[in-house]
Amino acid sequence: MHWLLDDPVRRGVKVLWVTHREELLRQTAGTFVRSASLLGGSHERLAMRLIGSGFGSATTLPDVAHDVVVATIGSLARHPLAVRGFLAAHPCVVVFDEAHHAVARTWREILQLAREATDDAVVGLTATPTRMRPDERRMLGRLFEHTLAEVTLAELTAGGYLAEARIASVPTEVDAEALADDDDLMHLMQYGELSSRLASRLAGNVSRNRTIVDTYRRGPTDGRDFSYGQTIVFAVDVDHAHVLARDFAVAGVPAGALTASISTLYLPEPGNGASAEDVPRAELLERYRSGAFPVLVNVQVLTEGVDLPAVKTAFLARPTSSEVLMSQMVGRALRGEKVGGTPHAYLVSFRDHWHRFPDWIDPIRLSGLVDSPVVEEPAPTAAATPGVRIDLDTWRRVLMAAADEVRERLPATEGAPWTAVPIGLFAFEVELPIDDESGEDEELEARHVDLFVYDHDAVGFDELAAAVAAGEVGPDPELWHDRFFAETPEPRPALSRLYMLARYVAAEGEMPPFIALENRDAVDPRRIARRLFDADARRDEREATIAAAYDANPALVDAYYGGREGLRRQVLEQFSHLDVGEPESFDELRVPPTRGADRIDHMFATGTHDLQTILERVRTDPALFPEPLAAPAGGIEWTTRALGSIWADYQWQTDSPAHNFPKIRVNVLLDSPAVEASIIEFLVYHELLHHQDVLEGKTNPRTGAVHSPHDRDFRDREARHPALVHANAWIDTFHDRFAAIDDDGAPVAV
Repeated sequence: MHWLLDDPVRRGVKVLWVTHREELLRQTAGTFVRSASLLGGSHERLAMRLIGSGFGSATTLPDVAHDVVVATIGSLARHPLAVRGFLAAHPCVVVFDEAHHAVARTWREILQLAREATDDAVVGLTATPTRMRPDERRMLGRLFEHTLAEVTLAELTAGGYLAEARIASVPTEVDAEALADDDDLMHLMQYGELSSRLASRLAGNVSRNRTIVDTYRRGPTDGRDFSYGQTIVFAVDVDHAHVLARDFAVAGVPAGALTASISTLYLPEPGNGASAEDVPRAELLERYRSGAFPVLVNVQVLTEGVDLPAVKTAFLARPTSSEVLMSQMVGRALRGEKVGGTPHAYLVSFRDHWHRFPDWIDPIRLSGLVDSPVVEEPAPTAAATPGVRIDLDTWRRVLMAAADEVRERLPATEGAPWTAVPIGLFAFEVELPIDDESGEDEELEARHVDLFVYDHDAVGFDELAAAVAAGEVGPDPELWHDRFFAETPEPRPALSRLYMLARYVAAEGEMPPFIALENRDAVDPRRIARRLFDADARRDEREATIAAAYDANPALVDAYYGGREGLRRQVLEQFSHLDVGEPESFDELRVPPTRGADRIDHMFATGTHDLQTILERVRTDPALFPEPLAAPAGGIEWTTRALGSIWADYQWQTDSPAHNFPKIRVNVLLDSPAVEASIIEFLVYHELLHHQDVLEGKTNPRTGAVHSPHDRDFRDREARHPALVHANAWIDTFHDRFAAIDDDGAPVAV
């Protein structure tokens, strides 16, 4: 990063930094900001654009205002034309962080764009340049042909950059295969990893968990240290993380449980008890960094990109056959003294008994760590018996599952925790076929399904429910997805869940009942902050309002925020954003807004553009329509007021021709000399494609209804317009550059 700023960016070369997780996007952006002084006097400011969930779209890439773009791979993959245009237009260094992921298809496509469509420099960074399968290892070598810099574990250890690894292997005396059924063993054979059911059984083994806790309390047995110190424990699953953290606390060791859905601090209580305090993930990490408690149990949250220099020990309580994952787990403890870490680190693996599946990765198998392991014998324990899980109440379990689902498909932003809270769910039983490969009659099994509904996809489910009630939809979930959720922001409902819902509807003839999470809005921090702000509430009034919200809904607040203080923190932060003029969707990342210059006044409704002339030019352009397209009967018109995000729309109504339909409307904000005609032409072309579908009678094959979705065919036709990339970038960065005022010079809220 120092080289990028001190050399390429200083010379005007763009940087596209690609990562796969939003947390890494945030860390990268923060480091760029802290390092911006390296530009010296060559730049007045470092202009940076963040692309990913909660930030901008990849359509903004062609905007020339930024020096550095930090983007998630998923966002780039959805807009390959914008990526190609950006790479072709500017000299650029493209950096792929965690580059071992580049063998995946979406990564390869973007990487090949950078390598084949331009002369840009392409650099891959990784601390784990291996993959589990040999063919993937070879592919990685083909994608990145030259090694610019490489350093071994031994060299880093000798130089003090990595801690000296002291490895211990502790047998648990648990016969793991005895806990597995045939399905679990088949899963092991197919995927080389534990099934969720087998993981759950292993996680619930009391004897195994006691061995883990007792090993920590006993301390190292190598005679060189008295304590394991700051320790990260890698657990099998979410329940395991909470069970272990509570067990540590009961044994007198404060411990935190960190998962994607809920984070809890467990503290010892008199009489061998433990108290639990749910805290935001970032706060729990910060308390751990400060040494407030010594043990942090997590589930795949801390494998990549988290900076915890004081960690001295990694407890590996989760079996894995992935060398990459094992390298990432042990790496959390290996930061050396020269970079703020420790002189030595303990890597303690917990070895279960496996007869047919012994090929789990042990730290000793990682090249360059140590010559031989230290094998520790466990303290005497009782016979292995099933464990008792944490008794989470219904609210908590619903929210944990919902948040896990969102993060698994597309991580919700830390700065907007409310987006991971559903507004309700469809809970239903559905019969699904069992694939027994016998070829005999299909056997069915009943399965309970919780289909969560969120703010952003509620409209699609409302439309689906109405169509089901009217008998307008068939049983095809892919068509449901295209018709009702094509315009839904990510994460869209998973096709697998829609498949289950479609089977239910086919069997029952109606939608399952919707179960709302009651009083959700009453503890929405954005709504509370907006009410306080609009009322110009004094400090005491704010505190009283927050207290009243908690008193009226303690169960919800405890489940969502871990108590009243958590709600208070969220409300006051939202209030402070409003107080300084930030939008209510302001993200927690403390990075300056991306603007190449200050916003300038934008005068609109000036009569600059003649929409009728533009319509005629576009519909008769042979490069767009081989035969001139008939104009909409209602023609084309400007909107009567400035709109915030709708730039143009196509309105049609086949049963009421007297109302002058169909017609195209264009946002009057674009009627300005600052707007190129090509921008409006592209928008008109987009709406004419919908008009073309209606004229040609394009219908939903299941329902027969007129249908013009933004499907692959539509996007392919849209790409014919030469201004596609430029127009998308221009309109998606409009609010970065312009402050709208009307023809009298008065500011307009849009």
